[in-house]
Amino acid sequence: MKRVLILAYYAPPLGMGGTQRVAKFCEYLPEYGWQPVLLTVKDIAYYARDKELSRSLARTRVERTESLDPQRLVALLSRSPTGVANVSTRQSRWVRLATSLLVPDAKVGWLPFAVLRGVQLVRSLRIHAVLVTSPPHSAQLGGWLIARATGVPWMADFRDRWCAGEFQPGTTRVHRAPRALDGQASGRRGGGHRGPGPAPFASGKR
Repeated sequence: MKRVLILAYYAPPLGMGGTQRVAKFCEYLPEYGWQPVLLTVKDIAYYARDKELSRSLARTRVERTESLDPQRLVALLSRSPTGVANVSTRQSRWVRLATSLLVPDAKVGWLPFAVLRGVQLVRSLRIHAVLVTSPPHSAQLGGWLIARATGVPWMADFRDRWCAGEFQPGTTRVHRAPRALDGQASGRRGGGHRGPGPAPFASGKR
């Protein structure tokens, strides 16, 4: 069975639609001949959690790295007795401010950790491909760097549009500049798939 590295900032036990997509990729890709290895971030300050989704990761190796993005930093500073980040209104405003200043998005502080560990995993586990699901779309830059360093194909899964998407407002002219990178990612990624299913992996089933 071939191995695929899935790079995803949002993953179980976090909740909401994006993490469900990641969970089901991990659960069903083995049926298509691909064993996923999930690379994500350590606990972050986030408003939705769904521990039930973690059951979908039962057959998946999960690697969690450190990050310097605002949500990770808030989580480190705001632990409740239960271990879950408790975000204050002031901290939430700080996260929004950081989001408006960081380029291409507020999660760019995860890239150095994700790329370093991703390259290590590809080489040590002999991974055959990298699949990046975004947002955050800065993760696509991480996938591109991992692919460049290791020579494996990179596939980009855009759950939302990079530029001018409903959940990706272009705060400033600088934030809107990655429009060209959006086109490059669409044109150069290893797979041409944009839909919800695991079509890029179908050829690996036999």
